[in-house]
Amino acid sequence: MPPFSFWRKSKKSKRLIPPIYKLIVLGARGVGKSALLYQLIYSHSSEIWEFAFEDNFRKLALLDEETAILDIYEANDFLGHKFFQDLYLSPGEGFMMVYSTTSRKSFDRIPELYQKILLVKGNNLFPIILVATKSDRENEREISAEEGRELAERLKCHLFETSSKLRINVDEPFYALAREIRDSSAPNR
Repeated sequence: MPPFSFWRKSKKSKRLIPPIYKLIVLGARGVGKSALLYQLIYSHSSEIWEFAFEDNFRKLALLDEETAILDIYEANDFLGHKFFQDLYLSPGEGFMMVYSTTSRKSFDRIPELYQKILLVKGNNLFPIILVATKSDRENEREISAEEGRELAERLKCHLFETSSKLRINVDEPFYALAREIRDSSAPNR
């Protein structure tokens, strides 16, 4: 067996291949989803982003001393049609809803995104995380931390305020969502 920890059997699962957790990142255009993902994957920030219709990312992560693969799909702002909702949301095991602290419109859109997830996943419980980006832009803030906490409470999920530019709380929401998926999954995972 290779000496890499990636191939090491975990004490908990006794498996050789790490589990794969499917995360879907949703949010209005321009909220900083790509910047957050780029920081997570490459630990680097960029001020220039090109719009992509969709993006897939993979990240090898250590969750509580167990290796896992985060399979992350960025669903951009095209979920208006039921076909796209089913196609892009169905495979998701956990959902990260993202808004910008500098955009009231993106914040007000979160309940709509939540409803779209409910339509596809049914009323079953599914792991979700709420992420507020651009927390470093205090002078441009339109959404208070308290408003974010209230929405997270209504949706019964955790809230993370992040800054891709300053690399604040970048990894935490992804790892927290993966843990929620792991902890809510069937025992055969």
